[in-house]
Amino acid sequence: MVATVHINPALLQWARESAGLSREELADVAGIKGARGRSAEERIASWEAGENAPTRPQLLKLAKGLMRPVTTFYLPAPPIESDELPDFRTVANRPVDANNSVLKTFVRRMRARQDEILALLEDDDELVELPFIGSLPMNTPIEQLIASVRQTLDIPLARQMQCGDKDELFRLIRNQVEKAGIFVQIQGNLGSHHTNIDPDEFRGLALASKYAPFIVINGNDAKAAHTFTLLHEIAHLWLGESGLSNRSVFSGDVFEDGDIEAYCNRFAGDFLLPREQLLAVWASQDHGNVYQAVQVVARELNVSRAATAHRLWKLNAIEEPQWWDLYRRYQDEWKVRRERQKEQDGGPNYYVTTKSQLGTALISTVLGAVSDGSLSYTRASRILGVNPHSFDGLQARLMN
Repeated sequence: MVATVHINPALLQWARESAGLSREELADVAGIKGARGRSAEERIASWEAGENAPTRPQLLKLAKGLMRPVTTFYLPAPPIESDELPDFRTVANRPVDANNSVLKTFVRRMRARQDEILALLEDDDELVELPFIGSLPMNTPIEQLIASVRQTLDIPLARQMQCGDKDELFRLIRNQVEKAGIFVQIQGNLGSHHTNIDPDEFRGLALASKYAPFIVINGNDAKAAHTFTLLHEIAHLWLGESGLSNRSVFSGDVFEDGDIEAYCNRFAGDFLLPREQLLAVWASQDHGNVYQAVQVVARELNVSRAATAHRLWKLNAIEEPQWWDLYRRYQDEWKVRRERQKEQDGGPNYYVTTKSQLGTALISTVLGAVSDGSLSYTRASRILGVNPHSFDGLQARLMN
């Protein structure tokens, strides 16, 4: 009979509830199976009640699934946790609930991944300080910040304007950001759709670091919003500020003055829609149908309609009531599209999706270390959150 471990059962229940997981969801993410006529959920319930205890291998699976050190489950009481990550999220100018357990676990997981990458780079003597992280204060004129970002990332305006559509523009910016040493991921849950995080909870996450800065975009948000969010988080890194953000062009308070979120949003809007280019394209349109005219301009400049309309309002090209009418219309249309997406099945294959979610920088760094023998398959699997059997397929995708 395999020996069991004497953990504090109350700590197992606390860790699961802190992660916002049901017993069924924990069984799924930790790979716990049913046995001896009992379901996986029933086994976990018996461990939490202290009626039975997990084996050492099972405890390791639980710790991995819950993103907790194994030692946590031996403590006499739950540890006191401090969240030092600045939380810039608001809804209607009020702070949002900071106690979302799934989101807290998600942030902890991203921080753990960043720590793993930092340790990996340090072990391989590949730590390179990135001088642009924290290089400018928030009182820097927006034009100066844009110039610094364009020069560092090698994205001159002409190159930006050559992109054929919004997807190509996003790929260009993401590729240049990753080449500069920033890890960009598109993630929005803990590995299961049961733990999807709503964009109103978070749209972007910046984890500033001189050596391995992270940007995480919520994959549950509208795809058209990803470029804006990416640029918003880039501004956070140039300011050297980690933090959670949930504002977008769909937020009524999005461009109010006086805070870091407004500053980063202005940067993103001005970067995507330079005044001269925007007004020139706008002047060539028939303004009789503002909805149609904005749509044409947005398509030509490869930017979302909402961002385009808001910038036009701020430049006095359209009236405030027109902006709010468009805002409400775009918001309603997005809600309809989101419901349709939930009903759709299928999508890109596993490797295409995983590459998009994790990013070329993260995958190539981890798999490169596996290839040269400096990183085990087990540790690589933990960092990427994928099965080692997927490594060859991911490596092949990096070539495409």
